[in-house]
This record gives sequence, C-alpha cells and structure tokens, in this order.
Amino acid sequence: MINFIFTGLCLICYSINALSPHRAMLYLNKYGYLQLPRLDYLNSPEYERSLIMDGNYSSAIKKFQKTFNLPQTGFLNTKIAKMLVAKRCGNPDYGSNPIGFNVNIRTSNRAKRILKRVKRYYIDNPQMKWLKKDLTWKIKSYPSKGLNRPQVRAIMTRAFNLWAKHVDINYTEETGYYNDADIIIEFGSKEHGDSIPFDGPNYVLAHAFYPIGSSSPPYSRSGDAHFDDDEFWVEQGRDGRNLLAVAVHELGHSMGLGHSASETAIMYPFYVNPTEGNIKLDIDDINGMQSIYGSASYNKRLPPVPDVPNNIPIYTLPKYTTVAPPINKKIDFCDTTVDAIITIREVEIYVFSGKLQWRIDFSKTVTSWISYELRDGPEDLNYYWPILPKTLDKIDGGIERKDQKIYIFRKNRFWLLEDNTKLSNPNYFDGLPLEVLGLPANLEKIDTIFRWDYNKAIYIMAGYKYWKINEASGEFGYVYPRYPRSIHSVWKDLPLPLDVAYTGLHGKTFFIKGKYFYEFNNLEMKIVEGGPKPLTPAWIGCKKYS
Repeated sequence: MINFIFTGLCLICYSINALSPHRAMLYLNKYGYLQLPRLDYLNSPEYERSLIMDGNYSSAIKKFQKTFNLPQTGFLNTKIAKMLVAKRCGNPDYGSNPIGFNVNIRTSNRAKRILKRVKRYYIDNPQMKWLKKDLTWKIKSYPSKGLNRPQVRAIMTRAFNLWAKHVDINYTEETGYYNDADIIIEFGSKEHGDSIPFDGPNYVLAHAFYPIGSSSPPYSRSGDAHFDDDEFWVEQGRDGRNLLAVAVHELGHSMGLGHSASETAIMYPFYVNPTEGNIKLDIDDINGMQSIYGSASYNKRLPPVPDVPNNIPIYTLPKYTTVAPPINKKIDFCDTTVDAIITIREVEIYVFSGKLQWRIDFSKTVTSWISYELRDGPEDLNYYWPILPKTLDKIDGGIERKDQKIYIFRKNRFWLLEDNTKLSNPNYFDGLPLEVLGLPANLEKIDTIFRWDYNKAIYIMAGYKYWKINEASGEFGYVYPRYPRSIHSVWKDLPLPLDVAYTGLHGKTFFIKGKYFYEFNNLEMKIVEGGPKPLTPAWIGCKKYS
C-alpha cells in the first residue's frame, strides 16, 4: 500500500509539472505538433510568450487533442498532462509533413466510429519502404539486465512473425558474427550512437528508423530498432516493460508504418501494458502494412521460434556485448588525419585513416530527424572490406560510381568492386595498374578522387594535376581526352598536394590538407572565406571542439 501511495503521488507531481507551458512546448515540438526553428529559442521567455500570443502554442495543443480524439480546447488539462508524461515510443507522431494520423471519424451502418489513417506519408515519401521481399534481422546487443539472450531471440522472432503472418514479407535471422543485416536490433542507454539519446527509465522506451527505400544499403540504419537499456524488460507481467509489445510496435516503424490514433492498434504511440498473452495486431495495423507490401499467402510458413532452455538463468550482461574483433580503441580522434572518405549508396560514409576506418550513418526516423552519426569504429580496414588484400596498409582514395561499383585506390593500383565482398572481375584480386584507367604509367599514387557536384563527374587529383574519368568507358572506366590539366586552373588557391577531396550529401565540396579543411564555393569558384578551418572531426568521435 505504501508503494502504491508513493507511486500515485509521483504521478500527480509529474502531471502538475507537465502542465507548465515550457515543458509542454518541448514535448509538442519533439513529437511534431509544434515546429520550432531552433530548440534553444525556448530558453527565451519572450519567445515563449510570442508562441502563446500568436496562437501557435494553442494550435499545437489543438492538433494534439484532435489527433487523440480529445475536446479541442487549445488549453492544457489534467488528461493531456498525464499523456505528456506517459511511457511511449520515441518516434514523432508527425514529421515535416502531416504524416502520422488522420482523425476524421466516419460512422458505419452499425454506428461504429472508425479511426482511419491517411496514407499520405507513403504518397509523399514512396521511398520509405523496403524494395525487396526477403529481409534479414540481427540482434547486435542485448539487455544488460532482466531477460537473457535466448529469451530475447525468441521474443524478437515472435515479433517478426506477427507481422509476417499478414504481409508478403519474409524475415530471416542473421546469426553470422561478421555479417550485417537489413534490420539491426540494439539495446543502449542515454547517448547510444545515433544522435537520439534515450532519457533513462520511463517516458521514451524505444525508437526505430524508417526504411530509406534502397533495396539493400550496406550497413545503414535503415529499419534499425533501438530499445532503452535503462528500462527493465520482461516477457510478461507488470514488473517491467513488455518487450514483445514494444518490439512489434518498433518493427512497424522499421517497415514504414507511422503511429496510429487508435488505442487498440499496436502502432498507438503510448505504451499500454498488455494483458497476459494478448499481444496481437489490430485491423488498423494489418491494413496499414498490407497497403505497403500486400497480403501474405494463405499457407505461408513462418520461421520457428527458438527454444529457450529452462536452465539458463536471467543474468546481467555487459552493454554492447556483440562487437567487432578488438583493436586499439584508445585513439585520440581529435588528432586523427584523414586519408580517404567514401560515400556509399548516399546513406553511409566511410572514413579512412591508415589501416583504420570509421563508419558514419545518414540517420532518419520519420521525416524530421536527420543526422550524420558515428555508427562504429575504429575498425580494421578488412573488417568491412574483406575482399581487399589484407596487406593493404591504407587507402589513397575511393568512390562509388553511378552503376554502384566502387573504386578503391592504393599506390599505383586500383580495385573495382561490386560491393565490399565482391570484385567486379574476380581475376584481379591484386588490383590493376593505374594505366588501365588511362593514367600515366609512372604515376606512383593518386592523392584523392571525388565526384564534383558542379557537373557530377569523377575527378582524380595527384600532385598539381587532375584527370576527369569517364566511368562508363569500357570495363573499368577511362580518362577523358586532353587530360591531365592544372588543378589551380579550376580550383584556385588550394594547398597542393591534397589529402582528400570530398563532396557532402548536400553537394558541398571540401578539400582536406593535414588537419585542416577548405570549403569550396562551386558557383563563385573560390574557397569560402574563413578557411582553412581545423578538421575537428566530431563526426568520428572528437568532442574537443563541440
């Protein structure tokens, strides 16, 4: 009884605190109801007052009330306050477009009110779905307390099977230690590597990333699901968070579904502790997923749920137990120089320094969260590029072609890859001489290779000269006629020779020399004022300058 009283008092305290306009604005902005240009604007009392005076704050509350079928008063009340502190999914209800819900209510002949979700999301963003029918999944890290590994594997298999039973998608668990998978499942706490930190026990329980549309982008966060390790996860009962219920919800996001306003739907954003053995999809969930992928066949066979041995205890695991082979992690990232940068499938960036590499993601949940975040590293060069010779000590440059084949350069040789595990031509494991591309036979190495956003062409730089590459010429590509030319005839004032030339995903061109970089204005054809700037690679773990 004492515990119950204290629990009740805490809920009252939280509810009263949640009634403050400041806290409500933070919540409404985070979940897509209030669009703030910058979050730190809320540190200004004058800006808060302006939001209230011009009606934006009231409109956001009305939007929240309309979404969940509440009286649209535009004012906070105890009901809303309780929802603001309720346990829920961390994905927004609305992205940059009104993609989450449609709360138009229609009445059938039986006078049953039906909440129907608008599918504008899938029309406005048709790429936000998987383009293949066979998907793989893998558990990369496990809870540090509560459930053991066999229990988590069994629960995740059941979660995938709940969706697979109704839609034309097949899920297979990837158990290979070194193999990646389409959907990665992780347990982490607070800052856990994707720029969307968890908040500790209660409130946000998990979040997931929408598919980005590529049929199989290597190592991207597309479809990944993250669970807060500060929660106590259980298989059933009310002493913790039901992992199956939350996993089925997050996997809905992993497949492209947004939130549902129906309280009976598994995609309802707020956590409802299910009754024992009563976790199932609502007709709203099924209709939504089938509208994307179609219905499953009548006699579809599902993967068996792994057995859970009775004698395996529930134990505490170290966090992030599934890791790559150990290498020296005590590297001062702030002193790291860069040898090459490669963007793959426009969703992932590889950064190379010596024989080490880092992997950075283009991260996206719904439509409003976009970031570039460290995925992992440093790792050995051959860990993600096993097809390359193990004798490679570094990479001088690399780039993905328009046909998605990948150039890799080291010294006076290059490799053309289908992907990170397969050569374009298996007869050239040791690479090909640079003259195959039309480069000089006496060229000892290239300095860098990049695709210039100005004309979308590939350029190779070495010393004070550059070559333009016709990537569609022959089997391997070839230099255009009348090259080489002087670098300074086009890219004036650059310090030569360069270490790296790189075009970002938004088309900006950067040149790196040592521990400094220069941004180049592709319209005015000159270095942007203020350069050079320290490299300060926050994107590979350096926090010294952030």
